[in-house]
Amino acid sequence: MATDLMMIVLGAPLAWNATAPRIRNPRDEPAERRLAAHRHSVVIAVTALTAALTTHA
Repeated sequence: MATDLMMIVLGAPLAWNATAPRIRNPRDEPAERRLAAHRHSVVIAVTALTAALTTHA
């Protein structure tokens, strides 16, 4: 389970980097705010995955 969680967590930033810059950072929104929102989303996703794994283990 730990390896599965690690792979999912590593996949989120890899997906961010693989996305075209014009999609990652639209012109109407500052890049810093988009990056902060992405980081927050990763934290929420990892928290949910950890809770799911520990609840259903």
